[in-house]
Amino acid sequence: MRIDKIRLSGFTTYKQEAELDLAALGPGIIAVAGPNGSGKTTLLEAIPGAIYRQTPSRGSVASIATARDAKIELVGENGAPFTVRLDVDAHNGRQEAVAIDGAGEPLAGPKVKDYDRFVAEHFPSPEVYLASFFASQTGVGSVLKMSRSDRRALFGKLLGIERLENMAEEARFRARAVEADMAASRAALDAIRDGAEDVATLEAEYKEAKEREAAAAGAARQAGEKLKEATAARDRLVEEAKEYERASLTAREARAKANSAKADLAGLEAKVAAIAPILERGPEIRAAAARIQALEAELEKARALGEEKAAEHTVLQAEATRAARAYEQANFAHKEADRALRDAEARVGEAEVRIRSAKKATAGVPCAGLLDDEKRSGCPALVGHFKTEEAARKEIVELNDTLIPMASEAFKATSDKKLAAEKEVVAANAKLNAVGGELGEYRLKYRKAQEELSGLKAKDESAKLARAEAEMAGHRLVIDAARKTYETAQAEADRLWSALGAPPDLGAPSEARAALAAAQVAHEAALLDVQDEAGRVVRLDEQLKRARDAQAKAAALAAKLAPMETELAEWRWLGRGLGREGVQALELDAAGPRVSGLANELLADAYGSRFQIRFETQAAKADGKGVKETFDVVVVDTERGREGNGEDLSGGEKVIVGEALGLAVGLFHAQAAGVSLGTVIRDETVGALDPENGEKYLAMLRAFLRVGRVHQLLYVAHNPALVDMADAVVRVEDGRIEVR
Repeated sequence: MRIDKIRLSGFTTYKQEAELDLAALGPGIIAVAGPNGSGKTTLLEAIPGAIYRQTPSRGSVASIATARDAKIELVGENGAPFTVRLDVDAHNGRQEAVAIDGAGEPLAGPKVKDYDRFVAEHFPSPEVYLASFFASQTGVGSVLKMSRSDRRALFGKLLGIERLENMAEEARFRARAVEADMAASRAALDAIRDGAEDVATLEAEYKEAKEREAAAAGAARQAGEKLKEATAARDRLVEEAKEYERASLTAREARAKANSAKADLAGLEAKVAAIAPILERGPEIRAAAARIQALEAELEKARALGEEKAAEHTVLQAEATRAARAYEQANFAHKEADRALRDAEARVGEAEVRIRSAKKATAGVPCAGLLDDEKRSGCPALVGHFKTEEAARKEIVELNDTLIPMASEAFKATSDKKLAAEKEVVAANAKLNAVGGELGEYRLKYRKAQEELSGLKAKDESAKLARAEAEMAGHRLVIDAARKTYETAQAEADRLWSALGAPPDLGAPSEARAALAAAQVAHEAALLDVQDEAGRVVRLDEQLKRARDAQAKAAALAAKLAPMETELAEWRWLGRGLGREGVQALELDAAGPRVSGLANELLADAYGSRFQIRFETQAAKADGKGVKETFDVVVVDTERGREGNGEDLSGGEKVIVGEALGLAVGLFHAQAAGVSLGTVIRDETVGALDPENGEKYLAMLRAFLRVGRVHQLLYVAHNPALVDMADAVVRVEDGRIEVR
């Protein structure tokens, strides 16, 4: 989405209409500068404010309106030319918005509901816009600061996974409908088959039912007697078990009390054992304290002698400093040449890594080996990896043929200059060292004494020794009382366990209850059998009539179930394939390396190969059983040998790494959607960068414009050096806009 012109009035400092003609500035990096409160953020947030009627840092656009006729108008292109205009009444908050095409024909509005619906259909969502096009000083939309769930949701929106989930849910709904239909058909079939009996069987069952009725009555009488016997046995055993449990509980409580007293005693003894070592080293600690006092006196004397020699040494130091500065300049040029050579070689390595990653990602797509070449070249899951591999190979050829040979020549030339400067430094330092030898001896003696003093002070345990001696006196009294309490409780526990005796058979009550339950079931079953057999004869004639009809219905239902089973399997397969663990997971897994690859490519222009970023979409569960879905950002600092979430970086480094991620997400969105980023905003996202990090930040922004073919990038900066490095400068002050 490209913005060509911004007009606004009646918002914060913009009392009168102000206009910024971005189209007239041409492509490149544009700095927005001006004093605090001059309206820089208002100008840039007018873009999302006009489109979404919300600002990244101040909420509703109505909250920053200051006039009854406040308005914002944007002219740009989003696949086609467009103009949007938002009118706000600051007194009552009423808003009207319209969108028109390049020919002046209305597209939506003036009612905000109609306008918001048009924006939702034709522009990126606010979350995607903040992550791809607009970075705010509040950090809203920052990929590095997002939680795992928000980061995963953002990538889902970028990839259009919501559409896949809707399709998966529809497939699951269809599967449930088919499954319910099948369950109803099976239930009907089972019911029909259960009643499908012939006449001969029914007549035989009538005679058998009469005989069973008599047998069931006799069995019911016998079951009643067994039920009485089982009830009495159960009651006796349950009472015995309760009595033993009461005595056992008392014994267990006594044992727990003894164990608690034992633990208290062990804790006190452990405290005594912990302070014993320092008490044993008491003489050593006191001797060290005396040595500290002696060293402090020696240091004061050495300091006075060293100051006399330092004054003499200063006279010769100026010449050595001049030679050192000349060497530093030569050395800096040499390092820059070396860095350029290593950066070029590192880029070759990174390109080779991207080739391997693309091949690995291609092989990881389940359908990759099942498609012919024509279908593979058009497959959405594979085409991005093919493009990544082709671009990396072209970059390797360009580096090996041009950039590396030029960097090698520069490296050799700066090496010669560095060597000459180094010889001059050696000569100057020889003169200086001759005079400074004696001074060095004084300083060495001073440092050794100071190091010894620092070491002794760091290890000084005088205060700890005093506390330990005081604690030991108190612990001895408490330990004697705790030991007596433990011995008394242990004796009582032993007495109760001895008196408890052998436990009753724990299985006996359960067996008795089981026998009682079995007797109850048998008695009830016998009574039910009598009732069932009496009613069975009445039902037989009616069952015979239904048997012939049931047979025909069963055949029809069985024929219907076969194709339904096939349909159910197909809907279930489609629901899993389109769900979170199917195509959606593959899309998210593939997106992580693509975004991290873009971020690393941008960071290479700022820091060379020092930083590498990757996304981890899965992590082992805490119990070690399987993996869980995550979406963590891992930052590798090869220079310091660290790996983490980036919190250990310096302020400037953290800003640039976070910016690289945000810019990479924008590039990824543009590549995935097949659109141009057009106009990208960075609203004071970098703070007060030092000069070195400022240059690296601008280098990364230019790499972003190059890699993403971005039309314009606007950034707010207060650092004059950062402002001067831009292709054009927009000055904002008191609601006025001036282009320089």
